Amino acid sequence: MPDRLMVGHYALNVGIEVRILVGQPFDSLCSLMALAIDSLCSLMVITNMYYIYILRSVDNYLYIGQTINLKKRVREHIEHLQKASKFTKEHNNFELVYEETFNTRLDSMRREKQLKGWTRAKKEALICGNLKLLKKL
Repeated sequence: MPDRLMVGHYALNVGIEVRILVGQPFDSLCSLMALAIDSLCSLMVITNMYYIYILRSVDNYLYIGQTINLKKRVREHIEHLQKASKFTKEHNNFELVYEETFNTRLDSMRREKQLKGWTRAKKEALICGNLKLLKKL
């Protein structure tokens, strides 16, 4: 039999459970709630970020993609892991040269499609941050 009795149990949408126990000092409850809220906020930020990115190879090829986990996806490309694209597996030494963040996957996919339709010059202007040239192209 547990030494504490559960009074309340709350399940949040992202799967974090908050349980309030009888016999816990008030300070401990506040600390637990603060920790749960911090964790929830961190998860919300992580799960709501979608990325488009541009990689440049040593032989100056550009690769454009989108993902929810940028660090992991770039590593897959650079290290030629199983989930790397066929294109990045066939070329060597890619580096991340550009990234954008979005709140929804649909927005990131639309932007990826838009960038893939651009000319090389326009992509280079975006990578360099040359907004004047970007507007002209």
